[in-house]
Formats: sequence, structure tokens, C-alpha cells
Amino acid sequence: MNIETRALFVFVIVGLVIGVLSGGVAAAMLGSHTSVLRCLVPGLIGAFVGGGLFRVLDIDVGVKNRLFLEIVTASVGALIVLIPAQFIA
Repeated sequence: MNIETRALFVFVIVGLVIGVLSGGVAAAMLGSHTSVLRCLVPGLIGAFVGGGLFRVLDIDVGVKNRLFLEIVTASVGALIVLIPAQFIA
């Protein structure tokens, strides 16, 4: 396995872990208990939504740890995704 393949593999694994964590945080904040897959989907979508929103609105959370910042951003995005989804479902 060359270095580029290994870096891509680590990037995907870290992205999945952030997605599960942020989806789980958002689900817990909304009071729902759900499976890992149901945490992963809103977490991954929320990462894009939160990242885009924070970038467009130029929001600075003030967190220096990059991994924690990604989890916070994705969790906010997952909340934005899950709240309307609860009203639709």
C-alpha cells in the first residue's frame, strides 16, 4: 500500500468516525436513541452543511483542536439536518 492510498484510507476512516460521533451527538441532543447507521448519515450530511454554513457566515468557534472543531461543526450541521427531518417524518 503506497502513501497516497494509505492517506486516503485514513481520511475516509476519520470522516466516518466524525460522522458517527456528530450524528450521535445531534441525535442525543434531540433525545432519540438510534443505530450507528442512522447516526452516520445525518453526521456526514451535517458535516457538509455545517462546514458550508460556518464558512459562509464566517463563524469562528475558537477551538484550536482541528478534530474537535470538525466534530462541533458536523454536529451543528447534523442538528440542522435532523430538526426538519423530525417534522417531516
